[in-house]
Amino acid sequence: MARKGADLRAELARFTAPRCRMMHEQVARDRATGAPIRHPASDSGYARRPLCPAARRDTHLACGHTNARNRFLDLLAQLRTTGRANGDLDGLIESARALDLETALLDHRKGDAELAAARAEDADAAAAAHTAIAALEAEHDRLVDRWRELQTTALALEPLICVRTDADERL
Repeated sequence: MARKGADLRAELARFTAPRCRMMHEQVARDRATGAPIRHPASDSGYARRPLCPAARRDTHLACGHTNARNRFLDLLAQLRTTGRANGDLDGLIESARALDLETALLDHRKGDAELAAARAEDADAAAAAHTAIAALEAEHDRLVDRWRELQTTALALEPLICVRTDADERL
């Protein structure tokens, strides 16, 4: 059954891209000393901060641990615009796919940098690791901005949106 353009727009609008800076990748630290907390059962050997609650991750486009990006892409794929705007929608979908991959890769890089900082024994190595983390957090901020811009662009297509029909699926 086809959905109305307004319904798809409302679903697209409920996604968010908060500036969390992928805090879940941080190594947990002792509050008194600031030292990394070791966790022998962890693959990395360190305790990590917990993930955000599932309800928050459910709509968070810039999170590395969510299916929100897949659902966002699915919604974009359900849209069909008229005339020249089809190229805009195709470009938007490609941009969303690229951002999806960048988000997943950044999540791993941030986790690796956080572990490097925890493993650093001397102050110079720790400073370099923290500089790398700050750069990755700034990169996440830029990804958040791009997700927000992409969502805004998708929502701006709303007046041009025609919803796919069941007949379109057979073509």
